[in-house]
Amino acid sequence: MRSKQRMYKLCTVLVGMLLACSLAGCRSESTKTDATQLPQNLVKSGEPALQMLTEPGTNLFCRAQTEAGFYEVIGRGEKVQNIVYTDYATKSRVYLCNDPGCNHIDDSCPSFLDTRSIEQLFIIENSLYIQNSPTNLDNEPSQLIRMDLDGTNRKSVLTMETGQRLFGGYATDGEILYYTTMVYVEVPEAEQETNDGIEFHLNGMNLRTGESTELYNFGTNCIGDKIWVGCVGREMIFSDTVIPDPEQPKKVAHTYRAFSIDTQQWRDLIQEPIFEGAGIYADGMHIWVGTDGMTLNTLTYDTSEVRQTTLDRKIPLYATMDCVTDGKMLVFWAEKDQDTYVTVDLETGAITDGMFWVSKASGKNGVMKILASFGDEYLVDTDPVDVPQVFYHVDGSVERYTGEFWPQALISKEDYWAGKRNLTMIDDHVKA
Repeated sequence: MRSKQRMYKLCTVLVGMLLACSLAGCRSESTKTDATQLPQNLVKSGEPALQMLTEPGTNLFCRAQTEAGFYEVIGRGEKVQNIVYTDYATKSRVYLCNDPGCNHIDDSCPSFLDTRSIEQLFIIENSLYIQNSPTNLDNEPSQLIRMDLDGTNRKSVLTMETGQRLFGGYATDGEILYYTTMVYVEVPEAEQETNDGIEFHLNGMNLRTGESTELYNFGTNCIGDKIWVGCVGREMIFSDTVIPDPEQPKKVAHTYRAFSIDTQQWRDLIQEPIFEGAGIYADGMHIWVGTDGMTLNTLTYDTSEVRQTTLDRKIPLYATMDCVTDGKMLVFWAEKDQDTYVTVDLETGAITDGMFWVSKASGKNGVMKILASFGDEYLVDTDPVDVPQVFYHVDGSVERYTGEFWPQALISKEDYWAGKRNLTMIDDHVKA
């Protein structure tokens, strides 16, 4: 099961791109709230900058951290998921539960989540927020649930009505939580071939009162081409997929626009569409490889400037970029049954071999992935081992099997980038 989870994580950026919203492709007319008359429940006392709470560019990201530890959601069954916590001080990984005799499979456990579909996990001050968006298999509403950092005192702060679904990213200015929803609308039969019947809405919830208000309606046909990739100041940044030449519909490019929360107006960050190779949305910037495979481009949102750096070796256009941190980036790709993992210096373009884990069972290797940053250390996953696993089915049956498990460890940032395996292993009580 863990191998499935790892593939699921690698696919999150692609899933986010498929589920993101498009303004350029809208065919119905957009509407908006008058920017000069914001709803009173959303009036702000100042103008603090927006902070992106979830991973840029994806609708699926079930990890979050505080200065004390790292939270993640793991699946253990068809409707059995659990919140797991890695404590940096004790160097231990546990279920978010203080009962040593608990089996963590029902509502008596604060780590237990009775759902198939946890899509987002983030933290605001001393509260943990989890987005639950059930699939069509469950007759349950899409919800945002708030709880204490120990998993207790749960409360649904947003519950969608029939025909609505929470989806996309989250951001806050400290007073308002900004989020997006899909709303299914009726479409006349004559328009159904060109209108998908799904509107994309931007909303704001007052964190103090819990009141929520729609701020902007992007219209229909908005799913698939636009990606919410970050925030700068009081603006949300979106990447648009465009087709510059109608004669070549498969040759797509990207452009970038900023949407002001306060004025609800758009401005262009770049004038000409960009034809991209591999890319990643990072904090305040977008990074991609040019179609030549030798040019690393970095668009900084607040300046609208694109810096170009020459790489010292070629990166394939189908490569996957992951984990931009401390001026470096991990890149990996598969070619002729061989996996390649490298580290790229964003300033110089230098490429070096990445840190690897090695599976003793399969003989395969992979990048030692950075899960979180803690002071001058990283939390990483290490060499996988085979351990007993349990999978719970909705009919009450239990499946037991042997699966790979990736133990976690702490490593200094200096040692990580230098390729030195000086690991402090985490005492894992979950092994899933």
